[in-house]
Amino acid sequence: MPWTSTAPIDRERSYLITATRSTLASRRHLPAIFRESHNMWSGLAATDGLVGYSMRSVVAKGTIATLSVWQSPASLTAFVRGQQHTAGG
Repeated sequence: MPWTSTAPIDRERSYLITATRSTLASRRHLPAIFRESHNMWSGLAATDGLVGYSMRSVVAKGTIATLSVWQSPASLTAFVRGQQHTAGG
């Protein structure tokens, strides 16, 4: 999934950037993980405090990486604790 901006960048302020990388023990779980990730990421653009996001997967290696930019730590925490993240959409 290419970079998607959800809010304009203000060069005068600071943002919180998060990056993740997960490697699965078995690629047989990839279809389920892709399905759940798609459900979660499909509504992500409307999340309060999100500035932008991207996801990359390398199927041959069983890895998934994400990058997201948030307006504040509080906005990231609200997302992580919210329904969109905990239930995968």
